[in-house]
Amino acid sequence: MQNIAWVVLRQIEALRESVALTLNGGAIVGYGRDASDDHKATWLVEQGVTPAYYHYVNENRDVLSISSSIEHAVDCHGIDLLRVKLAGARSRFGSSDLGFERGSTGWDRFPNFITSSALVRLLGAMEQFEIDVLKALLHYRPAGKNSPVKMKLVIADMTVISEQPDENGRYAMPALWSWIKKPAENAVERRKLLKTVFDIDCYPQVFGTKTNKDIRKYYQDLYEQRNAVAHGRARVDVTLAAYCEAEAFVLALVIHLSSICRQKYKLAV
Repeated sequence: MQNIAWVVLRQIEALRESVALTLNGGAIVGYGRDASDDHKATWLVEQGVTPAYYHYVNENRDVLSISSSIEHAVDCHGIDLLRVKLAGARSRFGSSDLGFERGSTGWDRFPNFITSSALVRLLGAMEQFEIDVLKALLHYRPAGKNSPVKMKLVIADMTVISEQPDENGRYAMPALWSWIKKPAENAVERRKLLKTVFDIDCYPQVFGTKTNKDIRKYYQDLYEQRNAVAHGRARVDVTLAAYCEAEAFVLALVIHLSSICRQKYKLAV
């Protein structure tokens, strides 16, 4: 394995380190709970991973290693992890450590692993909300922007957004969703559907001091960041302040879509 493989191996190692550090640093035990190795080992077993230990000869004691436990769990799937680690050694090539840069993770970038991972999930929640709103609109207001001016307020039922397809992969609320669902999962296509069918702009009308143009650009920038993290394209630094701004933006979008559905279509989402 040469240079190109080395980059992805470094990236995967950085992720493995960050996961191990996160779990060992408190994610397993939670606040005020048992932080002993026995408690962590029990959790690992429940997760289907065999606990691995370091043995300190001079002290004649074993210490649980989350990192080694993960490595052994990977190794048991037929991967020669020693060969992988040698091929991905930090000093193997004289070029920049592009893998760690792309991953934005690793032992020295532990907080960024948390914030960048949270950003991906945050935008996932925003996407799903937009999809749920579109499905509810198509179900309750199938006429779209041609809906009657006078309508009674309808409260969207949870069964609409939680509907599962039948054995043929078809939906009933509405039946059109069977064909619309896939394109609706694409952000660009979803915005087109909301605009074309319901004349709804999928952007908050107000967000801080940003102009309408800035709001649209920020929405797109968030997706670029998310895609860079999710697809390992580049280093993405997500400060806590940047994450908080992104959360505020998502909340503003939720409030905006909820308000416009109620005002324009008498649909409470």
